[in-house]
Amino acid sequence: MGHIQHRQPEPPITPPELPHGIHTSAESIYKQTLNAETRNAIVLVRQILVTGQGHLQSVDSQGRYVNYDAGDLWDVLTENEESADLRIFAGLALSPDSAFLRTLCDQFLGTRIAPFIKAHAELMAAQAERVYLVQEGY
Repeated sequence: MGHIQHRQPEPPITPPELPHGIHTSAESIYKQTLNAETRNAIVLVRQILVTGQGHLQSVDSQGRYVNYDAGDLWDVLTENEESADLRIFAGLALSPDSAFLRTLCDQFLGTRIAPFIKAHAELMAAQAERVYLVQEGY
């Protein structure tokens, strides 16, 4: 007769504690990159959507580098929102002094673009932190 073997689950592997200076530096790199990428992406994404020119360099969740052009941004921003309409950005390019269009763009930025930019900045910050730790031998 066959016997059922019971296997003890292996304890989870916890990463070794980093020296205080390395941990502090890695944390600082993460925060600085997060802030810089957030600021830069807000301007760049708006520019890409208005002009249709340029691209946003980012990383995906596996750490692979990716580029988003206007078409890619359109796809990402509208995939969950059937009624999403980015034509307001083209309208703003034609009428940059329109307070109404600027308000619509700002509302769109807050509801759809902000989560994308937040995810982008967090991924870029995590990548910068990983690169630093690898360079330091961790």
